[in-house]
Amino acid sequence: MTAADAGPDARAARIDAALALTARGLVTYGAVSLVVAALALAATVVVAMRLDASSHRLLDRVAQVSATLDRTAAAIDQSVAGIGRIGTTVDTLGPTLERTTTSLRSGSATLSQLAATADRLSILGSRPFASLAASLTSTATELEGLATSVEGNAATLDGSKAAIDRVATALPPVAVSLRTLRTDLEPDVRDLVEDVSRIVPLAGIAFTLWLGLPGVGALLLGRRLRAALRG
Repeated sequence: MTAADAGPDARAARIDAALALTARGLVTYGAVSLVVAALALAATVVVAMRLDASSHRLLDRVAQVSATLDRTAAAIDQSVAGIGRIGTTVDTLGPTLERTTTSLRSGSATLSQLAATADRLSILGSRPFASLAASLTSTATELEGLATSVEGNAATLDGSKAAIDRVATALPPVAVSLRTLRTDLEPDVRDLVEDVSRIVPLAGIAFTLWLGLPGVGALLLGRRLRAALRG
């Protein structure tokens, strides 16, 4: 065999060896790709099943939260109604305390005058109503002290009425916000869950195809190269 004949044969042998190596690489790549794609598909199925179960649990909990928000809003409404009744009572009680204070002071003044009159009465140089005057004076002093106390309570009552009005004004918007949250929460969460439930399987299938299709092509091409080399 001449050198001219050996050259083409050597080149052909090197080409065949390179093609055989390429075929092995393609088959290996295709097999690995298919295995990874199968694992990705299995993982997608498992994740989709777990996601479905988690979605049901999440929606159940959202329903419980929504019911709690509804009950809280109803409780706030009842509180506002009760506060309104208390405010009405306080409005009525204020003038009553003022009238009571006026009456107590008037009674105290009257008793003081009676005590002074009784203390001035003298019969044959004796003051038979002195003890009565002292008792009336003591009672008048107590009435004056009671009037002062009632007056202080009336002032405190005014502050309480202002606080009640502030609470009655602040609570209704809270109830409205809770009802708005309750109305929007469940649909928003349901839409989010549905979107995720669609996206995750689609992404898993797309990843499986992205791995599997080139793997199938590489595997088929590698096997054809092997068949061609054997032929």
